Amino acid sequence: MFHRKVIVSFCLALLPLLAAAQDNSALPVLRYTQDPSRAAMAGAGLVSSSSAAWSAFENAAASLDSKMDFNVAASYTAWKASDYSYYNAAGAWNLLPIVSLSVGLSYGSASPYDIYSEEGRIIGQFAPNQLLLNAGVGVRVLPELSLALNVHRASETLAPNASYSAFSADALVLADWFGIKFAAGVMSLGSKVKSASGDMFNVPSSAKLALGYENLAFGPLVCALYADADYFFYSSGIGVSAGASFSWNDFVVLRGGYHYGNSGCVLPSYASLGAGVQFQGLHLDLSCLLGGQLSGTLQLALAYSF
Repeated sequence: MFHRKVIVSFCLALLPLLAAAQDNSALPVLRYTQDPSRAAMAGAGLVSSSSAAWSAFENAAASLDSKMDFNVAASYTAWKASDYSYYNAAGAWNLLPIVSLSVGLSYGSASPYDIYSEEGRIIGQFAPNQLLLNAGVGVRVLPELSLALNVHRASETLAPNASYSAFSADALVLADWFGIKFAAGVMSLGSKVKSASGDMFNVPSSAKLALGYENLAFGPLVCALYADADYFFYSSGIGVSAGASFSWNDFVVLRGGYHYGNSGCVLPSYASLGAGVQFQGLHLDLSCLLGGQLSGTLQLALAYSF
């Protein structure tokens, strides 16, 4: 009876974690977007200059396009698919006009489940948790060409004394020709993860392509368009995101997007909406995901540039 209760409780705790990703990759948190300005565009916008503070999560060269030397941000994510709550912080510093450094972290915690004694009594609770640490460096090698490298350490604890972790890295080449931004490289290329049963799992590594155009001006209204695509190496998954932002007087921003993900992609298909305001270096952004198991996921962030 005791063993049955433990197994049932543990399986119930794992079900939402397994539902968070469509494929069998470990640590899908590596590919979650914790920046609401990008989440509002369904994950598109890898080349966006508005994501400067979040450089360490994916594009370490993003802050090089910022008008400010320092960009910091904090966000909260209510991830609907796995009932996780994430608390995130990030910052980027343009050390030189051609070199930027960035750091970031994300801590997530799920709803706790009961722990039973050998007699079948509840003796406590445990909340599964995840931790993602990021660091990055961006270098502008030519006025139109930059290189970006990020490293990550992701870990997950599903039960007392049951945890695993992995290291991964992103490497990108970014270009800006006549206002059109382009990025290509690899994401989350890293070590395998060994489960408690001895099975080996891959982290969600992919080849990445991204495009963006940010200077469509119609008087006080400025439009930016983005498209990102991933091919996941180990699952043959394909993910494509398209998004747009509309800024009025560099004050109010409205965003929207759509992500397509097949069965091998980390995230399923969904739509997104979001809005933001910015004033005197302060940025407040909100996003909401719509459709399928991600529907109702909310993100809120406060950022400051100086």
